[in-house]
Amino acid sequence: MKKHQWLFALLVLSLSALSCNYVTRMLNPVEEAPTSAAPTESPVTLPPASPPPASETQDIASLLQSLGGIPCEEQPDLTCVSIPVPLNHFDTADTRSIEVTFAVLPASGERYGMFFQAFPGGPGGEGISSAYYDYFDETVLEHYDIVYYDQRGLGLSSPLECPQAQAQSTLDSFSADDTAGQEGLDTPEEQQQAIQDSQDFVNACLAELNLANPTDLAFYGTDQVAEDLETFRQTIGDEKIWLYGISYGTAVAQTYAAAYPQNLAGLILDGTVDLTLSGEDGAYSQERGFETVLLATLQAFF
Repeated sequence: MKKHQWLFALLVLSLSALSCNYVTRMLNPVEEAPTSAAPTESPVTLPPASPPPASETQDIASLLQSLGGIPCEEQPDLTCVSIPVPLNHFDTADTRSIEVTFAVLPASGERYGMFFQAFPGGPGGEGISSAYYDYFDETVLEHYDIVYYDQRGLGLSSPLECPQAQAQSTLDSFSADDTAGQEGLDTPEEQQQAIQDSQDFVNACLAELNLANPTDLAFYGTDQVAEDLETFRQTIGDEKIWLYGISYGTAVAQTYAAAYPQNLAGLILDGTVDLTLSGEDGAYSQERGFETVLLATLQAFF
């Protein structure tokens, strides 16, 4: 595939992703929470809530400061707090830890609690550098701390990065020329080469990471991320939280909800990932979803 063809494919995928929420609402006009990528939509609002007990209406700014909170470098309106969490939440005998960073926009008025934003896509997206909160209704910003985070292994949270391997893989993809069969991995040779290329990238990335024990990568999954959120809730001391998940973030939100339903004041899912599907089936389902959304968008506008 030539370079300009790759760029066109990326443009199409971007269009389908950006249009997903718009088309869904246009074809099925129901109330949903907007995504962080759609600031022109109706503001996020929450059902009326009574103030929590006085013991929970703490001075969040002072608490964040006591935890070492500082203005986030890329988002100075937010306060960044890095907290130690177990590398493996499910093995108390393993005493190793890493740091996960949360970013908080404190409530501007009487505080009712925290509203977590589990929206990084991928997985692979950073939640703090892409934080956006202007689409919230003023009453939400008045009464709730808006909380973002970089999940473990990304951004400000003990990142695992292999930029050289990633750059080489990207260059190889852009320079590839498909001359066999039809466009795409439609021949056995192409499929085998794709498997080999993927394995080469994994090996190059692992070598660049230079991990003492590569099996530790197993501790960077969704179940551990959900436990990181619970650790932050406990650190702040709130009895319940609101949790909003979008795309891959819905996997985190569902995992947290299954483990800690008693700690949720509310759960909002947007672009829900079906956790009953395998990775391959889930990817295929998403591909079909992108195609459906793209065709509906083109039909609506053209």
